[in-house]
Amino acid sequence: MLTKKKNAVFGRYPSCDMLNNALRFLFDGDVDNAIDEIVFAIYKADGYLHTDVDDKLKERNEEHFKIL
Repeated sequence: MLTKKKNAVFGRYPSCDMLNNALRFLFDGDVDNAIDEIVFAIYKADGYLHTDVDDKLKERNEEHFKIL
């Protein structure tokens, strides 16, 4: 069985809750909100985005804001 380390930052609230929310969104077919929750979880965990992922997110956001 997998256990979480006591001092693991990524397993702490709110990152864990955000990732659980992302899974719920994915199960419901809501990919856009799932992506947002995952990105927020990464930022809350003081993480980083790889360059290619960051580029895709910027492209996605540009397309989204054109619609609005």
